[in-house]
Amino acid sequence: AGQNGGQSEALKKSLRQIQLDVAELRTEPKSFRQPCTREFLLDDWDSARRDSHARVLGAYAYRNEQPGYSQGMNFITLVFLASLKGDEEAAFWLLCTLVEDVRDVDFYADGSGSMNGFFADVMVTKHLAKTHLAELSESMAEYEGDTAMDTLIDLLAPKAFISLFCELLPLNSLLMIWDQIFDKSSGQAWPIVGLLALIKASEDDVLEAVKSDSMSYQSVIDRTFTLDWPFFSIKMIEMRAKVNLADIKGLRAHFKRDLAQQWTRVEDASVRK
Repeated sequence: AGQNGGQSEALKKSLRQIQLDVAELRTEPKSFRQPCTREFLLDDWDSARRDSHARVLGAYAYRNEQPGYSQGMNFITLVFLASLKGDEEAAFWLLCTLVEDVRDVDFYADGSGSMNGFFADVMVTKHLAKTHLAELSESMAEYEGDTAMDTLIDLLAPKAFISLFCELLPLNSLLMIWDQIFDKSSGQAWPIVGLLALIKASEDDVLEAVKSDSMSYQSVIDRTFTLDWPFFSIKMIEMRAKVNLADIKGLRAHFKRDLAQQWTRVEDASVRK
């Protein structure tokens, strides 16, 4: 930690953002648009749970100043606390496991190489969609152009990868995919598999959106809330059977190298100026 009040600037930044997101009521059960998740969180919600939420996030910011707190962790941690009946210590260690062990160190990182892990996952998803969502991609391109699938992935990816589907899936489906994500041997791949499966499960709504002037991709997100849990489970299993997890690992490494090179060029150009 720094010498200014015992807190580094990175820690102060994290604590300020936690104050905004939790203490000033930006993250509450009503913030969750998914109805059954909202009801689950409301079941034992009170000011004490809000204080617990802030303490868990603050403790993580103190433990690990880099990456520190990142938006998205607030939604995940709130579900942790509700699932664990308010056990702050267990929720804290789950958050540590997710950020430090399951995710790459640069997934939530700030500064140089900021969120390279996130951007690499987006690039991998777009690459795999060309093969595993080829028919849907072609249908979308007829109406919206060749980048239509990429646009949809860009829209869904922050909610899928940063807040880990908290704002996209019904509670049963959310917990099912979390079980896979917390498998350290393959957890990094499952958000990508999950997003591909989600798009596949929503393909009728996606096609309706691209064909209709009155419907948007946002309406596709709104309809993911009502996805039938068994139906989504089937799509997850089918997509997992198609996608090679080793391929995902290799693609992530490839795209992260490309991103690192881009950062290097940007920094070199900045120095020359």
